[in-house]
Amino acid sequence: MLADQLIEDRVLREGMGAGHARLVADIKAAHRFDLSDNFAAAADEIMRSTPQSVVKAFPLARLPHRLCWLETAYAARSAFVNGQNMGEIYRKDLSRIGILLRALDDGGLHWECHLAWNFRTGDCSLCVMSMEINLRHDAPPMDPPFPASYYEDGKRSRADAEALAAIANRTRPVVSPYHKEILAAQGLMTERAMERLYKVSVGDWAGEQEYWIAALALMNGRNVTSVEPGPDMSKLSKARRKQGRPELLDYSVCKIAPRILARRGGAGVSGEDANVRAHFVRGHFKVRSSGIHWWSPHVRGDASAGFVGKRYEVA
Repeated sequence: MLADQLIEDRVLREGMGAGHARLVADIKAAHRFDLSDNFAAAADEIMRSTPQSVVKAFPLARLPHRLCWLETAYAARSAFVNGQNMGEIYRKDLSRIGILLRALDDGGLHWECHLAWNFRTGDCSLCVMSMEINLRHDAPPMDPPFPASYYEDGKRSRADAEALAAIANRTRPVVSPYHKEILAAQGLMTERAMERLYKVSVGDWAGEQEYWIAALALMNGRNVTSVEPGPDMSKLSKARRKQGRPELLDYSVCKIAPRILARRGGAGVSGEDANVRAHFVRGHFKVRSSGIHWWSPHVRGDASAGFVGKRYEVA
């Protein structure tokens, strides 16, 4: 796991000093989850469907424990790998990515999160800027708040612009508590230095807030996900103890439940589908106030009006 590598990484240990020791203690104390590839891809699908879907997921994105560690393979998140909706800032040389989440309220909707990743070379990194995310319905907006007009570009709908503003107004960048001491020692805690650090770190966080909100909402969607114990690490840990290395951490695995792939009944032709040519609809997730639900692949529309064929390419 990335969590194990962060604990053992010599460069981080020497560069962060006491901050690394606190990071290690928190990762060990956290409830740890590995998001399987199909789970990570499902969260990716929700994140890039529409900004409105992410906003609908706010009340569902509760931390299951006060301190959590989530990680997944970077390659399973196609929106990030392909740069979709990420602008020009995205990476293709990452191996795994993870996030440490600490609840700041009793309801689990207000949290501080710390982003970490490793590269295919094995090198690890922890973002200098953390994020405070407050999804409570009574959460005050950022000061000054982002208006919806900031996101209106003539291409997206007004509803999507309002949703993007709602997401931005629930997020506040803060200096990582694991880096504060080393930054202070280097004289980098001034207002001007903080502005530079934020500009450097903003690319690391592009799309991440939306992604982890979607992932947490999925974790709480018990009708579409399953959480299973991870592999037994006792033998490997015993061998590592003899080598003087840290024991491997245990964790749970989050998967998309196989039962959701079952077809959810036949397709009817009524309402908005009437007089619409028949077409194939891929399986997809829908966010509702009652939770996240899976719609299996099906034919939609009126076959008597003709059929529209679509070709999908999956990388």
